[in-house]
Amino acid sequence: MTTSDRGDLYKHLRTLYEQQKSGRISVLYQFNGSSKACTILVHEGQIINIRPMLDLNRFHSANMQIKRVLLTASGNSGSREISPNTPKMVDFLRSFQAHAETRRGASAANVNQLADAMRLQNQVNEVFAQLIGQGSVAQISRIAARIPPANQPVQFLDECKGLIETTLNQAIADEIFKPMYENVRLSK
Repeated sequence: MTTSDRGDLYKHLRTLYEQQKSGRISVLYQFNGSSKACTILVHEGQIINIRPMLDLNRFHSANMQIKRVLLTASGNSGSREISPNTPKMVDFLRSFQAHAETRRGASAANVNQLADAMRLQNQVNEVFAQLIGQGSVAQISRIAARIPPANQPVQFLDECKGLIETTLNQAIADEIFKPMYENVRLSK
């Protein structure tokens, strides 16, 4: 069976582990631009060798791009001796799970950050549309392009507030923008 990502590598390892099967998993990958390969030998659900020996962290490195995973099932005969420094199957599987949870957490954080930024920009758009007119919304988009609210929400608000101060006055700008600044501080 041939596949091409970390998820499939994890599934193959987990299947061999859960079913106490034996097999050879060949992994073709690129690391820092160089094509490489390794073989993971599994006997009765346990890793007995990784050739060449790789640190578990290498399998999760952003510099490692898995190109192909090939699982070849084999009988339970052959060497049962575990090579020195070979990680336990349980540790290997846990490393995949931990890395996946970290990635999901980072992705969720990025999605939340973008959603907060969109809400903030929409709030500012509404204020400008009500106070200055619908044409001012394009001006907010230009500010957001220069100062992304997802990365620099306070600076984005400062710039927008400055426009309201020059158009109306500082007291009105302070009153309008105060809740937006509080929301930004609470979301950090």
